[in-house]
Amino acid sequence: MASVGTADVVFGGDSRVFLGVDPEAVSHHSELGTVVNFGFSSTGYSNEYLGSLKGILMRRGHRVIVLGVTPHSLTQSAVKRNTFLDYQQYYGKPLENWEISLARLKERFAPITFASARNKLAGVRVAKGSQVTRFCENGFAAKPRGNVARKTVESTLRRYKSIFNSNTVDESIIRNVLHFCRECRELEISVVAFRPCTSPEMVDIENRASGFDEVTFAAEFEAVGGVWLKLSDSGLVSYDASHLDEPSAQLLSIRIGKALRLLGFNQGFQGE
Repeated sequence: MASVGTADVVFGGDSRVFLGVDPEAVSHHSELGTVVNFGFSSTGYSNEYLGSLKGILMRRGHRVIVLGVTPHSLTQSAVKRNTFLDYQQYYGKPLENWEISLARLKERFAPITFASARNKLAGVRVAKGSQVTRFCENGFAAKPRGNVARKTVESTLRRYKSIFNSNTVDESIIRNVLHFCRECRELEISVVAFRPCTSPEMVDIENRASGFDEVTFAAEFEAVGGVWLKLSDSGLVSYDASHLDEPSAQLLSIRIGKALRLLGFNQGFQGE
């Protein structure tokens, strides 16, 4: 169970993070302490959302923010219309300000959990043993592996072919992310980023239509103090051509955890 101001590591991003990163697996394989998934469907990297990620972290100690960067998360439509905004509206004020009145916050919500908030927002009631999305208290949403109709996959691909029409990657949002990274480094918060794995068909559409230059973004991100992870997509399965099913999310999370450990991010947690 995770509440505001309790995490050592927080993952941010859109639904490919929300459905694709299991904090428990990351924590186990990275030795990074308390890890939380704060991804939201269709979410873009607005200043407000980026600021909220810092609010999830512990107030001191070795802290890490991990950004799952999809092309869509860097567009204006993702910044203006997403479920993070719904989350804010549900609670009545931006999460980045909640740390100011954390005691009153705990009293009012006692305690706040990411799973319960999402379930309330969506009106979700998960029946035991059902094959629907399973919401976890650490913020991860697990999608069981199962057969998806080809028409569903084709519908997803058609939607993405048009989603970038007059809505390509916005340079100002990229600058916001880079500024955020630089600001975090000044606060001694480590910032890591990666491109969430998806289907080859989706990668092809995004590379052709979104305007996202991954190589340039990664170089600029590292130039301001960030760490860019290049992760293998070998053996990963997307159930709808966009998002990973649970076994694949587990595998990706293990790879992320191991990569973070190899980079030495766990050293700040030794003996704490």
